[in-house]
Amino acid sequence: MGGGDGAGESIMVKLVVSDLDGTLIDSSEQLTDTAREMARWLKDRNVLFTFATGRVQGMTERYAQDMQVSIPYVATNGAALIAPDGVLFRRKVPLKPLETMLRKADSMGMSIIYSEDGYEKVCRETPYILRQRAAFGRYNDVAPLTQADYDGKQMEKICVCTKAPGVAELAKRLNIPMSDVLAIGDDENDLQMLRLAGHTATVQNALAKVKPLVAYVSPYCHSAGVFDAVKHFIGE
Repeated sequence: MGGGDGAGESIMVKLVVSDLDGTLIDSSEQLTDTAREMARWLKDRNVLFTFATGRVQGMTERYAQDMQVSIPYVATNGAALIAPDGVLFRRKVPLKPLETMLRKADSMGMSIIYSEDGYEKVCRETPYILRQRAAFGRYNDVAPLTQADYDGKQMEKICVCTKAPGVAELAKRLNIPMSDVLAIGDDENDLQMLRLAGHTATVQNALAKVKPLVAYVSPYCHSAGVFDAVKHFIGE
């Protein structure tokens, strides 16, 4: 487990890092007043707050602005660290080794979504893409991959990363030891981040395999669960 359970002991938490999808937000993808209240609550106690998400920059920045996140957040499952005033790093992989697989997927009518600069593009307007556009207003930039793309470009979205290195780099830049970090997540892509942090929690709607790995499981879902976990470790 990544830390004590917070009960009956003095807990030092200087940084709270939360996943977005399934943890802080539900399928509506909307921030709640509870999430905003939690951000204010942490600020009043001089505890830093940010996200670690699989989303790219273009799908995360509105949440960071809404919650007034003042420090960098981890995007694209650790492939990017985005500060309020710019990009601190992007880790990319060459597109060329994936050419055969992606061309085959495209020929089968599968949806291909990619990002090289923090903002997603799609190769085709598939039924899935059109449904996502209608529901959430995203995937409007249609740009089929060309031979020049395959031969010369590197992509941020198509990469093998986890959130853990991004969170570790963020903590290092903030001069905060990982032992003073509270990480909150709900899915498989959060597991390494949860193993790395000094204090760990999840929400009630998390995957069953996540719950045994954390120090505290909130009885509540999504933003209510995140705020409950924050209070559990930091106290009123």
